[in-house]
Amino acid sequence: MTDKKYSLLKTTDDHPEEIVAFNKRFCSDPCADEVLESLRGRGMDDREIAIAFRLIARIPREWETEREPESKAAKRRARLAAKLRKLAAEVENDPDLSGLCFGANTISFGTPNEDREGLISLADCIKEGLAELELQLRLINAVAGNKPDDQKHTPDRTIALKKFAIREIFAFISKTEKRALNKETAVLTSILLSENVTANDVTQARKSERRKYYRD
Repeated sequence: MTDKKYSLLKTTDDHPEEIVAFNKRFCSDPCADEVLESLRGRGMDDREIAIAFRLIARIPREWETEREPESKAAKRRARLAAKLRKLAAEVENDPDLSGLCFGANTISFGTPNEDREGLISLADCIKEGLAELELQLRLINAVAGNKPDDQKHTPDRTIALKKFAIREIFAFISKTEKRALNKETAVLTSILLSENVTANDVTQARKSERRKYYRD
């Protein structure tokens, strides 16, 4: 394993832990060279591979987020909305932060109100985010209503993490290919989940997906 070969996967302290951990496991895997060679041979450049790997590292968290019930999401957003409401008021009344403004290509500090055309203050940014959050909260409450949790409508998101990961990884690394990248998908899924995943597992996980396309 050479530094040059894996330089595209270098991370810093600023990268999320999940990305650092996945890239480290990948670089130490005996199939790493073969996977990189295959992806490059099928048209992915180093930038595309690096982006795909970052997306792959986030899959378990994305899976957990998609499984979140509406009632739990509503409570989480309500807590965050309360924090933002308090923060917006504090920023607006702060003698320093109240003068912090943003434009399309500039950051301004201490600009008088009459000279803020085309600028938006930090406080207003927070308020706009809060307005969007509260809109989403109302939509969730409209769906969830006041029914007990076991009677609320929850999307069918019970797909197992392994199948979810296989489908996501396959989509991330596949372009217009004559041969499906089942082996490469299996290797990357194995590294991500720290369990043995075979090319046949990939084939089985994608069967229902392909049938859906054929029916459509």
